[in-house]
Amino acid sequence: MSTSKSPEPSSSSERGLKFRKRWEDNSYWERAKKGPVSTALYLSVVYPKVFFNHKIRKTPLNTGWTLYQETVIRALKWSADSPLGVSRRAANFIESIGKARCSEPLTTVTNVPGVQGHWIGPETWNGRKAEAILFYVHGGGYVTFSSLCSLRPLCYLLKTLRKKHNKHVRVLSIDYPLAPENPYPQALNYAENAYRWLTTASGLPGGDSAGGGLALSLLQSLYKDSGSWQNSIDAKNMPMPLGAILVSPWVELKCDAASYITNAKYDTLPVHFCPFAAEYYIYGYKRSQLFQSKLKNKNNDKKSDVNKREDSFRTSNSSATGAEFRQRNIKNKYTDPYKNPMIAAKYAPLELLAKFPPLLISYGGKEIFRDDIEEFVQKCVEAKKLKQEKNSKRLLKSDEKYLHFEPPSSETFHPEVQVEYNPEMVHIYPFLDFLGEHSREALDRFAGFITARLDYSKHKPLILLNSYNSQNYME
Repeated sequence: MSTSKSPEPSSSSERGLKFRKRWEDNSYWERAKKGPVSTALYLSVVYPKVFFNHKIRKTPLNTGWTLYQETVIRALKWSADSPLGVSRRAANFIESIGKARCSEPLTTVTNVPGVQGHWIGPETWNGRKAEAILFYVHGGGYVTFSSLCSLRPLCYLLKTLRKKHNKHVRVLSIDYPLAPENPYPQALNYAENAYRWLTTASGLPGGDSAGGGLALSLLQSLYKDSGSWQNSIDAKNMPMPLGAILVSPWVELKCDAASYITNAKYDTLPVHFCPFAAEYYIYGYKRSQLFQSKLKNKNNDKKSDVNKREDSFRTSNSSATGAEFRQRNIKNKYTDPYKNPMIAAKYAPLELLAKFPPLLISYGGKEIFRDDIEEFVQKCVEAKKLKQEKNSKRLLKSDEKYLHFEPPSSETFHPEVQVEYNPEMVHIYPFLDFLGEHSREALDRFAGFITARLDYSKHKPLILLNSYNSQNYME
């Protein structure tokens, strides 16, 4: 006897369409519902509940958070669960507050042709020019925020470098073009053009969240044996990056790791924000139209749908020039753009990761990106170890064994892949100053990492990218 099953795919599709409509809703009601006044009202409602759980029931959401921290985390999550237009207005409001509280000189970029952004920090300090430039790429899922985000923690980092380490470093924070108006690879092309200006200065690429993923894409461009970088710039004057600082980098845009479920109730990022932001970054506006047409015609052939995705991927990237996009226009190699290593760094080849400069990767144990970041960390460590062992045969093996992260052990670490990890913290916790000591301690270690890289560079001859790329990476 046949039994009828509930239409799971249909209900799932309907829920997806409901989330998408809310994500794209830019009505007056949505703007008012998640505005500053509404957020303040939400705080007044949620605070008594958090207080009751902490003080009366003794059952906080996370024992590692204070009453104040849990309240702010809940408010951030509620505010972030908004349509894109509302999120951008909220980002502008947050950045205006950060700009007013910025304690370092803040100037608009004028001396870098074709680049918009801000300089953070004084041009000279005690008669000394900056020893290095922290090339900062902001987060926001590639769809929101600007170079003015994270001003307070960056100011604290620069002050710590000067006072505790006697190092003068400036920050160049860029305003790369946002999706969906400017899909991949426009943000990466923009970051490359901005980094080219650092031909005579020591650079440290870095970024948080999506900015961390974009910084990793930039590193892949720099360390390729051939490609757009060498074709478009005289690499003789381009020194290698001293290192890279990656805060909760977005290294996998499929958004299907187990931590998206297990940490959903803790993290400040709403789970459904990430898939839509990823689609906008890869496809632009066209992906939303494809999704809705797929819901209307459920009997479409699966192969034809894949072809539509590929056509949309190529069309959305048609604005890139041939020289810049030649190495990234992977029509045949990557039928699924989500596995393009220039989009999702977790799929970067081991031989390329082995070339990377020393990395400092920071993440929290309660963030939804946790599993993906841990897999990426393990892959970086293995690449560095294989480089040391000069075992090139193993580099030709499949990367499938890195899709499942194993618990840390004595063999899971490498001195060129440093990890800043706090099991109780959320997404980009070093840049959330309301977390107090947790944030400041992480930023202090960032300062120590930068100081160590600057001291190391003083005792080692300058290596240029063109000479490095011409050598065998195993040497």
